Amino acid sequence: MVNLDAALRRLEAAEAAPHGPDIAKARLVIISDGDPSHENRALGVAEQLGHPDAEILQVRLRTGFWQYVLPYVAPFVPVAWWVENLPDVVREAGRCDVVMGSGALAGKMIATIKRQLPELFCVVLGQQFGGVVKVVDVLAAAQHEGVAKAANVVITLAHPSRVSRVRTQQEAERWAKRLAHVAGPQLRGPKVVVLLSGGKGGGPMQPAEVREVLEPVIKLVKKREGAVLLSASMRTGALAYELAQALLERAKIAHYAWAPGEATRRDNPYLAFLALADVVLVSATSPATVSDVATAGKPILLWGDFASVPRRLRPFYAALAKQWRLAWWNGTEEMLFNQRPPAAGMMDTAMIAGFVRARWGKR
Repeated sequence: MVNLDAALRRLEAAEAAPHGPDIAKARLVIISDGDPSHENRALGVAEQLGHPDAEILQVRLRTGFWQYVLPYVAPFVPVAWWVENLPDVVREAGRCDVVMGSGALAGKMIATIKRQLPELFCVVLGQQFGGVVKVVDVLAAAQHEGVAKAANVVITLAHPSRVSRVRTQQEAERWAKRLAHVAGPQLRGPKVVVLLSGGKGGGPMQPAEVREVLEPVIKLVKKREGAVLLSASMRTGALAYELAQALLERAKIAHYAWAPGEATRRDNPYLAFLALADVVLVSATSPATVSDVATAGKPILLWGDFASVPRRLRPFYAALAKQWRLAWWNGTEEMLFNQRPPAAGMMDTAMIAGFVRARWGKR
Protein backbone atom coordinates (compact mmCIF):
# COMPACT_ATOMS: atom_id res chain seq x y z
CA MET A 1 0.00 0.00 0.00
CA VAL A 2 1.24 3.47 -0.89
CA ASN A 3 1.81 5.77 2.07
CA LEU A 4 0.15 8.98 0.83
CA ASP A 5 1.52 11.14 3.64
CA ALA A 6 5.08 10.00 2.92
CA ALA A 7 4.60 10.53 -0.83
CA LEU A 8 3.33 14.07 -0.24
CA ARG A 9 6.28 14.83 2.04
CA ARG A 10 8.71 13.59 -0.63
CA LEU A 11 6.99 15.74 -3.28
CA GLU A 12 7.11 18.83 -1.06
CA ALA A 13 10.77 18.20 -0.27
CA ALA A 14 11.61 17.82 -3.96
CA GLU A 15 9.85 21.09 -4.82
CA ALA A 16 11.60 22.91 -1.98
CA ALA A 17 15.04 21.50 -2.77
CA PRO A 18 17.56 23.78 -4.51
CA HIS A 19 17.78 21.30 -7.37
CA GLY A 20 14.07 20.62 -7.70
CA PRO A 21 12.58 18.80 -10.68
CA ASP A 22 11.49 22.01 -12.45
CA ILE A 23 14.38 23.96 -13.97
CA ALA A 24 12.15 27.04 -14.06
CA LYS A 25 12.41 27.11 -10.26
CA ALA A 26 16.18 26.70 -10.24
CA ARG A 27 18.53 29.63 -9.71
CA LEU A 28 20.01 30.45 -13.12
CA VAL A 29 22.78 32.86 -14.07
CA ILE A 30 24.25 33.75 -17.48
CA ILE A 31 28.01 34.20 -17.80
CA SER A 32 28.70 36.98 -20.30
CA ASP A 33 31.93 37.73 -22.16
CA GLY A 34 30.55 41.15 -23.12
CA ASP A 35 29.32 40.20 -26.60
CA PRO A 36 25.63 41.28 -26.92
CA SER A 37 24.88 38.59 -29.51
CA HIS A 38 26.18 35.91 -27.13
CA GLU A 39 24.08 37.35 -24.30
CA ASN A 40 20.95 37.33 -26.45
CA ARG A 41 21.41 33.67 -27.42
CA ALA A 42 21.70 32.66 -23.77
CA LEU A 43 18.78 34.89 -22.77
CA GLY A 44 16.64 33.30 -25.48
CA VAL A 45 17.24 29.80 -24.10
CA ALA A 46 16.78 31.03 -20.52
CA GLU A 47 13.40 32.53 -21.40
CA GLN A 48 12.30 29.23 -22.93
CA LEU A 49 13.30 27.56 -19.65
CA GLY A 50 11.04 29.87 -17.65
CA HIS A 51 13.58 32.57 -16.72
CA PRO A 52 12.38 35.76 -18.47
CA ASP A 53 14.62 37.98 -16.31
CA ALA A 54 17.75 35.87 -15.99
CA GLU A 55 20.65 37.46 -14.13
CA ILE A 56 23.73 38.26 -16.22
CA LEU A 57 27.13 37.89 -14.57
CA GLN A 58 29.61 40.06 -16.46
CA VAL A 59 33.17 38.79 -16.75
CA ARG A 60 35.94 41.39 -16.90
CA LEU A 61 38.48 40.42 -19.53
CA ARG A 62 41.99 41.79 -19.11
CA THR A 63 42.92 44.64 -21.43
CA GLY A 64 46.23 45.78 -22.88
CA PHE A 65 48.34 42.89 -24.16
CA TRP A 66 45.57 40.34 -23.60
CA GLN A 67 43.06 42.37 -25.58
CA TYR A 68 45.02 41.65 -28.77
CA VAL A 69 46.28 38.09 -28.22
CA LEU A 70 43.30 36.52 -26.41
CA PRO A 71 41.54 35.15 -29.53
CA TYR A 72 44.72 33.23 -30.39
CA VAL A 73 45.94 32.05 -26.98
CA ALA A 74 42.70 31.51 -25.01
CA PRO A 75 42.53 27.76 -25.85
CA PHE A 76 46.00 27.19 -24.42
CA VAL A 77 46.27 29.29 -21.25
CA PRO A 78 44.38 29.17 -17.93
CA VAL A 79 41.26 31.30 -17.59
CA ALA A 80 42.77 33.04 -14.55
CA TRP A 81 45.35 34.61 -16.85
CA TRP A 82 42.80 36.58 -18.87
CA VAL A 83 39.82 37.05 -16.50
CA GLU A 84 40.29 39.76 -13.88
CA ASN A 85 37.39 38.83 -11.60
CA LEU A 86 37.47 35.02 -11.80
CA PRO A 87 37.20 34.46 -8.00
CA ASP A 88 34.13 36.71 -7.88
CA VAL A 89 32.57 34.93 -10.85
CA VAL A 90 33.12 31.50 -9.27
CA ARG A 91 31.70 32.68 -5.95
CA GLU A 92 28.57 34.17 -7.54
CA ALA A 93 28.06 31.12 -9.77
CA GLY A 94 28.29 28.88 -6.71
CA ARG A 95 25.13 30.48 -5.34
CA CYS A 96 23.14 29.26 -8.34
CA ASP A 97 21.97 25.92 -9.69
CA VAL A 98 22.34 26.52 -13.44
CA VAL A 99 25.15 28.39 -15.20
CA MET A 100 24.77 29.21 -18.89
CA GLY A 101 26.81 31.08 -21.46
CA SER A 102 27.38 31.48 -25.19
CA GLY A 103 30.63 31.73 -27.13
CA ALA A 104 34.02 30.07 -26.78
CA LEU A 105 35.36 32.41 -24.09
CA ALA A 106 32.27 32.04 -21.90
CA GLY A 107 32.36 28.28 -22.52
CA LYS A 108 35.90 27.92 -21.25
CA MET A 109 35.06 30.02 -18.18
CA ILE A 110 32.04 27.83 -17.46
CA ALA A 111 34.13 24.66 -17.84
CA THR A 112 36.61 26.11 -15.32
CA ILE A 113 33.75 26.84 -12.91
CA LYS A 114 32.36 23.32 -13.41
CA ARG A 115 35.70 21.76 -12.47
CA GLN A 116 35.70 23.73 -9.22
CA LEU A 117 31.98 23.27 -8.52
CA PRO A 118 30.96 19.92 -10.08
CA GLU A 119 27.48 20.09 -8.55
CA LEU A 120 26.53 22.98 -10.85
CA PHE A 121 24.48 22.27 -13.98
CA CYS A 122 26.39 23.94 -16.81
CA VAL A 123 25.09 24.79 -20.30
CA VAL A 124 27.22 26.28 -23.08
CA LEU A 125 26.04 27.47 -26.49
CA GLY A 126 28.11 27.51 -29.66
CA GLN A 127 31.38 26.01 -30.84
CA GLN A 128 33.86 25.56 -27.99
CA PHE A 129 37.55 25.06 -27.35
CA GLY A 130 38.69 21.45 -27.07
CA GLY A 131 37.79 19.65 -23.85
CA VAL A 132 34.81 21.80 -22.86
CA VAL A 133 32.23 19.32 -24.16
CA LYS A 134 33.60 16.62 -21.82
CA VAL A 135 33.09 18.82 -18.77
CA VAL A 136 29.74 20.59 -19.18
CA ASP A 137 26.27 19.07 -18.86
CA VAL A 138 24.92 20.44 -22.17
CA LEU A 139 26.54 21.85 -25.29
CA ALA A 140 24.24 23.27 -27.98
CA ALA A 141 25.66 24.13 -31.40
CA ALA A 142 24.47 24.97 -34.90
CA GLN A 143 25.19 22.46 -37.67
CA HIS A 144 27.65 24.75 -39.45
CA GLU A 145 29.81 24.98 -36.32
CA GLY A 146 30.98 21.41 -36.86
CA VAL A 147 30.55 20.07 -33.31
CA ALA A 148 30.65 16.27 -33.04
CA LYS A 149 27.61 14.44 -31.71
CA ALA A 150 27.63 13.22 -28.10
CA ALA A 151 25.14 12.32 -25.38
CA ASN A 152 25.28 15.84 -23.93
CA VAL A 153 25.30 17.65 -27.30
CA VAL A 154 22.27 19.00 -29.17
CA ILE A 155 22.72 20.10 -32.78
CA THR A 156 20.31 22.56 -34.40
CA LEU A 157 20.14 24.11 -37.85
CA ALA A 158 20.34 27.71 -36.61
CA HIS A 159 21.68 29.56 -33.59
CA PRO A 160 19.39 30.01 -30.59
CA SER A 161 17.68 33.38 -30.57
CA ARG A 162 15.79 35.70 -28.26
CA VAL A 163 13.33 36.35 -31.07
CA SER A 164 9.76 35.13 -30.60
CA ARG A 165 6.41 36.08 -32.09
CA VAL A 166 5.20 37.44 -28.75
CA ARG A 167 8.34 39.49 -28.13
CA THR A 168 8.46 40.99 -31.63
CA GLN A 169 4.78 41.93 -31.45
CA GLN A 170 5.29 43.58 -28.06
CA GLU A 171 8.18 45.60 -29.48
CA ALA A 172 6.10 46.62 -32.51
CA GLU A 173 3.41 47.94 -30.18
CA ARG A 174 6.00 49.77 -28.07
CA TRP A 175 7.45 51.40 -31.17
CA ALA A 176 4.10 52.07 -32.85
CA LYS A 177 4.14 55.87 -32.46
CA ARG A 178 7.76 56.26 -33.51
CA LEU A 179 7.28 54.05 -36.58
CA ALA A 180 3.83 55.32 -37.57
CA HIS A 181 5.16 57.00 -40.72
CA VAL A 182 6.60 53.70 -42.00
CA ALA A 183 3.96 51.29 -40.73
CA GLY A 184 0.70 53.22 -40.53
CA PRO A 185 -2.47 52.76 -42.61
CA GLN A 186 -1.36 55.52 -45.00
CA LEU A 187 1.41 53.28 -46.33
CA ARG A 188 0.32 51.60 -49.57
CA GLY A 189 3.31 49.43 -50.33
CA PRO A 190 5.38 46.77 -48.57
CA LYS A 191 7.75 47.28 -45.66
CA VAL A 192 11.28 46.16 -46.55
CA VAL A 193 13.75 45.71 -43.68
CA VAL A 194 17.43 46.07 -44.55
CA LEU A 195 19.89 44.75 -41.93
CA LEU A 196 23.36 46.03 -42.71
CA SER A 197 26.33 44.17 -41.30
CA GLY A 198 30.00 44.16 -42.27
CA GLY A 199 31.43 44.21 -45.77
CA LYS A 200 32.12 41.20 -47.96
CA GLY A 201 35.78 41.25 -46.97
CA GLY A 202 35.03 41.09 -43.25
CA GLY A 203 35.68 44.78 -42.48
CA PRO A 204 33.27 47.75 -42.56
CA MET A 205 30.99 48.11 -45.57
CA GLN A 206 32.46 50.03 -48.48
CA PRO A 207 30.50 52.81 -50.25
CA ALA A 208 30.13 50.64 -53.35
CA GLU A 209 28.63 47.85 -51.24
CA VAL A 210 26.13 50.22 -49.61
CA ARG A 211 25.01 51.41 -53.03
CA GLU A 212 24.83 47.84 -54.34
CA VAL A 213 22.45 46.88 -51.55
CA LEU A 214 20.33 49.99 -51.15
CA GLU A 215 19.91 51.63 -54.54
CA PRO A 216 17.85 48.80 -56.14
CA VAL A 217 15.76 48.47 -52.97
CA ILE A 218 15.07 52.22 -52.78
CA LYS A 219 14.09 52.39 -56.45
CA LEU A 220 11.66 49.47 -56.18
CA VAL A 221 10.16 50.49 -52.83
CA LYS A 222 9.57 54.03 -54.09
CA LYS A 223 7.76 52.62 -57.13
CA ARG A 224 5.44 50.61 -54.86
CA GLU A 225 5.01 53.45 -52.31
CA GLY A 226 6.41 51.30 -49.54
CA ALA A 227 8.92 51.93 -46.76
CA VAL A 228 12.49 50.96 -45.88
CA LEU A 229 13.40 50.15 -42.28
CA LEU A 230 17.18 50.06 -42.00
CA SER A 231 19.30 48.84 -39.10
CA ALA A 232 23.09 48.94 -39.05
CA SER A 233 25.48 47.01 -36.81
CA MET A 234 28.79 47.81 -35.14
CA ARG A 235 30.52 46.21 -38.13
CA THR A 236 28.80 48.42 -40.70
CA GLY A 237 30.96 51.47 -40.07
CA ALA A 238 29.99 55.11 -39.53
CA LEU A 239 30.74 56.22 -43.09
CA ALA A 240 28.66 53.41 -44.58
CA TYR A 241 25.72 54.27 -42.31
CA GLU A 242 25.94 57.96 -43.18
CA LEU A 243 25.86 57.09 -46.87
CA ALA A 244 22.83 54.83 -46.33
CA GLN A 245 21.02 57.67 -44.56
CA ALA A 246 21.88 60.08 -47.37
CA LEU A 247 20.56 57.71 -50.03
CA LEU A 248 17.27 57.28 -48.16
CA GLU A 249 16.85 61.02 -47.56
CA ARG A 250 17.65 61.87 -51.18
CA ALA A 251 15.07 59.37 -52.45
CA LYS A 252 12.33 60.99 -50.32
CA ILE A 253 10.70 57.70 -49.42
CA ALA A 254 9.19 56.63 -46.11
CA HIS A 255 12.03 55.24 -44.02
CA TYR A 256 13.47 54.79 -40.54
CA ALA A 257 17.21 54.25 -40.01
CA TRP A 258 18.99 53.19 -36.83
CA ALA A 259 22.59 52.46 -35.87
CA PRO A 260 24.25 51.52 -32.56
CA GLY A 261 26.49 53.93 -30.75
CA GLU A 262 24.25 56.98 -31.09
CA ALA A 263 23.96 58.48 -27.61
CA THR A 264 20.41 59.73 -28.16
CA ARG A 265 19.15 56.52 -29.78
CA ARG A 266 20.07 53.62 -27.55
CA ASP A 267 16.63 52.02 -27.80
CA ASN A 268 16.93 49.43 -30.56
CA PRO A 269 13.95 48.87 -32.92
CA TYR A 270 15.41 45.59 -34.25
CA LEU A 271 12.64 43.33 -32.94
CA ALA A 272 9.94 45.81 -33.97
CA PHE A 273 11.41 45.79 -37.48
CA LEU A 274 11.16 41.99 -37.58
CA ALA A 275 7.50 42.15 -36.55
CA LEU A 276 6.62 44.72 -39.23
CA ALA A 277 8.70 43.33 -42.10
CA ASP A 278 7.18 41.94 -45.27
CA VAL A 279 10.64 40.84 -46.38
CA VAL A 280 14.11 41.16 -44.83
CA LEU A 281 17.37 41.77 -46.68
CA VAL A 282 20.36 40.35 -44.75
CA SER A 283 24.08 40.13 -45.39
CA ALA A 284 25.45 36.65 -46.07
CA THR A 285 28.23 37.43 -43.57
CA SER A 286 25.73 37.37 -40.66
CA PRO A 287 24.51 33.82 -39.91
CA ALA A 288 23.30 34.88 -36.44
CA THR A 289 21.09 37.59 -37.95
CA VAL A 290 19.80 35.12 -40.53
CA SER A 291 18.90 32.81 -37.63
CA ASP A 292 16.96 35.63 -35.95
CA VAL A 293 14.95 36.40 -39.08
CA ALA A 294 14.24 32.71 -39.71
CA THR A 295 13.07 32.35 -36.10
CA ALA A 296 10.76 35.34 -36.60
CA GLY A 297 9.22 33.55 -39.59
CA LYS A 298 10.00 36.24 -42.15
CA PRO A 299 11.17 35.65 -45.75
CA ILE A 300 14.90 36.30 -46.16
CA LEU A 301 16.73 37.78 -49.12
CA LEU A 302 20.43 37.12 -48.75
CA TRP A 303 22.82 39.74 -50.08
CA GLY A 304 26.39 38.83 -50.95
CA ASP A 305 28.63 36.76 -53.15
CA PHE A 306 28.05 33.01 -52.76
CA ALA A 307 31.66 32.30 -53.71
CA SER A 308 32.89 34.41 -50.79
CA VAL A 309 30.65 32.71 -48.23
CA PRO A 310 32.66 30.37 -45.96
CA ARG A 311 32.16 26.73 -46.91
CA ARG A 312 30.86 25.88 -43.45
CA LEU A 313 27.91 28.29 -43.95
CA ARG A 314 26.85 27.08 -47.38
CA PRO A 315 24.92 24.00 -46.14
CA PHE A 316 23.13 26.24 -43.61
CA TYR A 317 21.93 28.65 -46.27
CA ALA A 318 21.12 25.77 -48.64
CA ALA A 319 18.93 24.14 -45.96
CA LEU A 320 17.03 27.39 -45.36
CA ALA A 321 16.53 27.81 -49.11
CA LYS A 322 15.19 24.25 -49.34
CA GLN A 323 12.65 25.16 -46.65
CA TRP A 324 11.62 28.23 -48.72
CA ARG A 325 12.84 30.57 -46.00
CA LEU A 326 15.66 32.15 -47.99
CA ALA A 327 16.60 33.24 -51.49
CA TRP A 328 19.66 35.01 -52.88
CA TRP A 329 18.89 38.65 -53.68
CA ASN A 330 19.19 39.45 -57.39
CA GLY A 331 17.93 43.04 -57.35
CA THR A 332 14.65 42.39 -59.18
CA GLU A 333 11.16 43.65 -58.40
CA GLU A 334 9.69 40.17 -58.70
CA MET A 335 12.02 38.78 -56.06
CA LEU A 336 11.60 41.67 -53.63
CA PHE A 337 7.82 41.70 -53.61
CA ASN A 338 6.81 38.08 -54.29
CA GLN A 339 8.29 36.40 -51.22
CA ARG A 340 5.85 34.41 -49.11
CA PRO A 341 6.45 34.02 -45.38
CA PRO A 342 7.05 30.45 -44.19
CA ALA A 343 4.27 28.68 -42.34
CA ALA A 344 6.06 29.16 -39.02
CA GLY A 345 9.29 30.47 -37.56
CA MET A 346 12.12 28.12 -36.72
CA MET A 347 11.95 26.41 -33.33
CA ASP A 348 15.65 25.78 -32.65
CA THR A 349 15.68 27.73 -29.38
CA ALA A 350 12.74 25.70 -28.06
CA MET A 351 14.50 22.51 -29.17
CA ILE A 352 17.61 23.46 -27.19
CA ALA A 353 15.52 24.33 -24.14
CA GLY A 354 13.74 20.98 -24.35
CA PHE A 355 17.07 19.14 -24.48
CA VAL A 356 18.39 21.14 -21.50
CA ARG A 357 15.22 20.43 -19.54
CA ALA A 358 15.52 16.70 -20.26
CA ARG A 359 19.19 16.58 -19.19
CA TRP A 360 18.32 18.53 -16.04
CA GLY A 361 15.68 15.96 -15.18
CA LYS A 362 18.19 13.10 -15.54
CA ARG A 363 21.08 14.64 -13.60
